[in-house]
Amino acid sequence: MRLPIVTPTRIGIVVGLLWGVLSGITYQMVLHAPKSLFYFFAVLAFGVGPFIGGFITAARSARQKRRAFLFSSLTSSGLLLSIFILVFAFMPVLFMTSLNLPQSCNGTYKSTNPPPKIAYTFPDGTQGIVLNENATSLVATKIAYNQPSHPTHVYLIRRRDDKALWQKDFANDTVAVECDSDTAYVFNDALGYFIDTNTGERQDIVLSMDNYGYNDHAIFQTIGIMTIWRRDGSVSSLAHLYFSGIEKGCYITGSTSSISKL
Repeated sequence: MRLPIVTPTRIGIVVGLLWGVLSGITYQMVLHAPKSLFYFFAVLAFGVGPFIGGFITAARSARQKRRAFLFSSLTSSGLLLSIFILVFAFMPVLFMTSLNLPQSCNGTYKSTNPPPKIAYTFPDGTQGIVLNENATSLVATKIAYNQPSHPTHVYLIRRRDDKALWQKDFANDTVAVECDSDTAYVFNDALGYFIDTNTGERQDIVLSMDNYGYNDHAIFQTIGIMTIWRRDGSVSSLAHLYFSGIEKGCYITGSTSSISKL
């Protein structure tokens, strides 16, 4: 005896799954992932969708309605969780974008004076290089040109008074930076520092998932995809970040994929 292809349980699971997927697509691709609506759409996807699917299954079942409701709704939730993990944890690795540096990026510098477009003069009169910026702050670095590995000293500078809100020493000159409206993302040797551009404090992060890797062997990653849960409850979901920075004596602009010899 052949079992029917369309059953109340299958209908409920499909409805719950479709509701959750469409909620995620609306949030991520239509609304462009506003932080303020993350939990609202999370409830729609993982709560409302499976509940509706379970309700449909129970309403169409002749007996054991509670069991049918639970099986349908929990199955939909499990499938949605699997899709969530796949999209947020694994798929970003497939969308890594990097540039191969030319031979002229050989670890040497033509001049200790950076081009005017990216130059920054520190309060002590020394010259630095602007790695990235937003409306309130910029990230600039000083390079030790007289040392073979070219160690760098990176600063987060508040624009209105040129005050250094945060600073960090790195052992080499491979530094990648992106700034959004309130956070500076600074990477060196695959280690990331997420700094509040208004206070200079490190972001209090519960969990982060990103695809930003190790810049070396004449390769510079220009685009990173990150999802960040902060302790205050705010979430940045699959944010596409365009990194600029320095590596091996060159300046890389992530948004235009351009490379300039320094």
